[in-house]
Amino acid sequence: MANAHRSTRTNVLVAVAAVGMLLGGCVGGRGPLAAEDPLFEGLEPAVVDEALALKGDVIAAAPDDQRAWTAQQIAVEIGVCRAAYAHLEAWPIGGPPPGELDLPRLTSDAVDAAAVDAGGAGGDSRGLPFASMPWDALEIQLRGLVDAEGRDGLVHFLQLVPGCWMSVAPGASGPSIFDAVAAEYGRATQ
Repeated sequence: MANAHRSTRTNVLVAVAAVGMLLGGCVGGRGPLAAEDPLFEGLEPAVVDEALALKGDVIAAAPDDQRAWTAQQIAVEIGVCRAAYAHLEAWPIGGPPPGELDLPRLTSDAVDAAAVDAGGAGGDSRGLPFASMPWDALEIQLRGLVDAEGRDGLVHFLQLVPGCWMSVAPGASGPSIFDAVAAEYGRATQ
């Protein structure tokens, strides 16, 4: 019985993801977005596919001239949050950091493509249908917290950024990164 319930739930999740990809992939009259688009250069294709699947409704709700920028920002948030979480998990309490924090890096062509779509260089997130920060501001905030607070800075970042809503493991149901960090390390003061 449990297997039948799990199979039905899996089929529903696959169907919802497919609809999300179809809705989120359409950008005005330019056709569907895909992980291979220049807009996403520098990001892992699996992260882009996940962003398009999970937040297709948000991307579709964005104004036509901001859909590509919105999709890029969602993919960046997923990539940055997952990289920060992996770095936190690898960093021993009281120990040295496990090397350099490796964050996704958009190429300059990808940044330019999103800036044009968002109406100008730097992309202004005011008025977008979700709370976001331009990718470079997200990176500056994260690195600043790590420089100032070390390992605790990662904990604070992962609880302060609204983009850390995704599940810990790609494509899995389960706790979000935000909730996993809160459960293991406690809630950050806000």
